[in-house]
Amino acid sequence: MNVRAGGCIAPFLAIAAVFFLVLFGGFALLFGAITSDVGDDLGGPDPAWFWLAAVGGAAVFLGVALVVWRKANPRRDEALEVRLDRHRARRGEELRATVAGASARAGIEVTLACHVHWDRRQRSHGSDGHHSSSRVVAEAIAWEETTQASPSGEVRLHLPADQPYSHEGTVISFAWLVSARTVVDEKRGRPSMPAAVWVDA
Repeated sequence: MNVRAGGCIAPFLAIAAVFFLVLFGGFALLFGAITSDVGDDLGGPDPAWFWLAAVGGAAVFLGVALVVWRKANPRRDEALEVRLDRHRARRGEELRATVAGASARAGIEVTLACHVHWDRRQRSHGSDGHHSSSRVVAEAIAWEETTQASPSGEVRLHLPADQPYSHEGTVISFAWLVSARTVVDEKRGRPSMPAAVWVDA
């Protein structure tokens, strides 16, 4: 599963959790009402098991939804800010970036990456045997390079001449982003909000 598609699936998993909770919670209420009316002489399942299944199933669905949503929407280091000397350049040219907001004792890594997004159809099979398809946006990294910034937070980034240029299409798109993260005692922090640069051919 790619990152962007996982983020699209997360809301459906949350809906499934609510459906699971309502379904088994309804069974628990139903059997609880029957038991209270006729007593325990008829036997039958204990309503507590339905409540346990409802809560457990909903927790599983919500947990998976949270994991895939977090992968598609990672936490950002809001203290860091990436500033570019320009927001439009050509392939083969050089960019200068400055990172602000890092502590004095932290090292800074700056990543230049080309992200590709494309549309694809996702097929699903219903319990009644029918097939349906939905449109999802997939995402991957076509190219990336990480450079160590100077203590002042400055770094020079080279745009490769043999990689895709920026493009916004109806089927496939390419976007160039610059992000930064701090490194303290070999521990990498969360990435910053990315700064975009439009790369011409």
